[in-house]
Amino acid sequence: MNPTQRFTDVTSVLLGGFSPYLQRMNFDFPTNSLELQLLDRIEEPTAVRVLRFEGLCELEITPHDPADNDPDFIDSVIGALRDGEAFLFHTNRFTISFSCGAFHEHQGHP
Repeated sequence: MNPTQRFTDVTSVLLGGFSPYLQRMNFDFPTNSLELQLLDRIEEPTAVRVLRFEGLCELEITPHDPADNDPDFIDSVIGALRDGEAFLFHTNRFTISFSCGAFHEHQGHP
């Protein structure tokens, strides 16, 4: 990712009123895509927001603490930045940066 890019804070836009809690982060290697699933609330969720990024390039995932491997920890989005097709996500556990060819979002039931 080019460090001179000018990113815009898009956290509230991408969360779309949903909580920042990540239910799941899926990598689909055959389609070279990343899917983030956000719950509307952590306890008794009624909806999920799916952000799908296709045609990933320059994917970098950096853990904040490599020793943190608690399987019961529910990660959450701290912030999201965007510059065109380039994205930068900060979660409690990771920094995730990439560019993509297409971005889709939809809502469903957990």
